[in-house]
Amino acid sequence: MSFAKGTPVSEPWLSTKILLLGQMCFVAMTLEVVSRPFGAAFGEIVASGSTPEREACAYASTGSTLGVVLVIYAILFICRICR
Repeated sequence: MSFAKGTPVSEPWLSTKILLLGQMCFVAMTLEVVSRPFGAAFGEIVASGSTPEREACAYASTGSTLGVVLVIYAILFICRICR
């Protein structure tokens, strides 16, 4: 359980959860990058009004974030069933 004993984490389930937490942080950063076009498109829609091009950009960016959010939910589910 400590570095003094030679291993930082002696329980396999705990080390798995720590690894999954790191993966979830990486996926959350990916979500930030993937959803960036939505903010720009939404800002243009609010400032200048809606056009089909702006709506298409906003719709496409929300569609791409869905996969990333599903990965986050999958990691949370795996964390829940560990142990």
